[in-house]
Amino acid sequence: MRMLSGTELLEVWERARTFPPEARAVALLSVALPEASPETLADLPLGRRDALLLSLRARLLGERMEAVAECPACGERAELRFSVAAITTPPQDDVPERPMARVAGYEVAFRLPASADLSALRHAPDVGSARRMLLGRCVLEARHGANDIEPDELPETVVAAVAAEMSRLDPQADVRLATACPACAHTWEARLDVAAFLWTEIDAWARRTLREVHLLATAYGWSERDILSLTPWRRQAYLTMTGR
Repeated sequence: MRMLSGTELLEVWERARTFPPEARAVALLSVALPEASPETLADLPLGRRDALLLSLRARLLGERMEAVAECPACGERAELRFSVAAITTPPQDDVPERPMARVAGYEVAFRLPASADLSALRHAPDVGSARRMLLGRCVLEARHGANDIEPDELPETVVAAVAAEMSRLDPQADVRLATACPACAHTWEARLDVAAFLWTEIDAWARRTLREVHLLATAYGWSERDILSLTPWRRQAYLTMTGR
């Protein structure tokens, strides 16, 4: 994975800012991993994609992370502090090429969900429909005894078993943070959407950087490329001297 320059990061931010979340993730990785095609990256299992995004995040913004979660009991905001390493799951060594779930006489072969699947679910009318659409895309073959079964004919118990096996084989796709409310002491697990969270951070960085470029260009007449080539410390030092 290559390091992105400030100019490259601004360019991909500008290009992808109107994209849906899963397409933004692929756009970021396409710049950091130019040897991989966008189609290949879009077909990565979500956990593998998110592991790469976390590695990119550490390179761009460092290991320390901060987030805010709303308490489901009282609505108070809880501040969370953690590291990239703390939420990075070791890669699974036992993932077969064709995973299989077996329950109640059913055998279901499937693949792990990817960004391309999330794009296809964007217009699903509700969560239940999206879940069934995802199942239809990811199930490769389903049998009950000697009979072939369509994915939408699988009982809920079998669907739940397939989902559980997907989670077991791709744990990085479901990051949850143990959280305690500072107001009411309620505890819960807050889910972290790695792709959406990283994009929020990059969006904040880009808007802050554009403001810094504007101030320094106004004060010194420098070009955007010249300003972005400065280290963050030197850029801040010049901003301090402008009194802004």
